[in-house]
Amino acid sequence: MKLTLAQAADKIGVHPMTLKGWDLQDPPIGPPCTRTAGGHRRYDEQDIRDWQLATAQLQHRVNEAVEDQAMAAHGAVRQRVVSGIEA
Repeated sequence: MKLTLAQAADKIGVHPMTLKGWDLQDPPIGPPCTRTAGGHRRYDEQDIRDWQLATAQLQHRVNEAVEDQAMAAHGAVRQRVVSGIEA
């Protein structure tokens, strides 16, 4: 089923102008859209689901990387503290 800009934005949870702005980026960063003969954006529900899944997976990987960096930093600080105590 094809959704209007407002319907697609509601499904994603953003303001319609945000979704429109994503489409205007080069390359577009939101879900793909087609245009009606009148130039109105239409979004396929499956494309939105696929985009949401890809975005969630990317966010998960980013969170893991941040967590790994935090753990590495914590380990480095701990090592400095231990080394300082032993010195």
